[in-house]
Amino acid sequence: MMWSPKISDVTQRPDERGRCFTGLEALAALGAVATVVSTGMSIAGSSQQADAQRQAGEIAYQNAVARNQQMQAEAKRLEDQANSQQAIAQRQAIEERRKARILAGRAQTVMAASGAGVDENVLAGILGEGDFAFDTALAEGDQKAQDSRFDAELRRWQGRTELASGGTTRSALQQRAGTTETMGIVGGITRLASLASRYGDGPAPGGASLGTDAPAFGAGYSDWFDRNVDI
Repeated sequence: MMWSPKISDVTQRPDERGRCFTGLEALAALGAVATVVSTGMSIAGSSQQADAQRQAGEIAYQNAVARNQQMQAEAKRLEDQANSQQAIAQRQAIEERRKARILAGRAQTVMAASGAGVDENVLAGILGEGDFAFDTALAEGDQKAQDSRFDAELRRWQGRTELASGGTTRSALQQRAGTTETMGIVGGITRLASLASRYGDGPAPGGASLGTDAPAFGAGYSDWFDRNVDI
């Protein structure tokens, strides 16, 4: 706590000071103490506010980290889904071609048994349908896989964006916290400096320097005080 000879002067007992303790001096001393206390509370409040800002920034960053991890996990799931879609499409395409070949074989057997001969155009048409179904299944699988991979990349981008935004927010709040603390301390120092300039060495507020010719407290002091002290 800031103190000065003048504050000490106005708070000592009258018989130790050699003159009466005035009401204005008492109020000045109480005001000085209140100013010091309120200044300390203001600086502490600024420090608490700065801590809250830092904590808010850290929470924002940790939330961004969690969202990024969630997005990366979702991207991985979509990548796996894309691979699965292509694998399923390949199996379906192979199955379509296999069924076409089986159908063509049966048609060939029926035509041979009928005695009318084998119509190669019919067989080619059946096998062509199988090839078309094969290509269609692969194309559909590739399209689904492409869509899933696009969604996966979008999730990754969203995660990175969230993380970058969280880092920016944390940095901004840390800077704001530093400014809050600095302004609180500077404001407190300014108030204390103003207080020191008012209650530094010199006459007490509301009174005057008694000088060395002041009589001892007791007989004759009251008359001397009335003549020499302007309250």
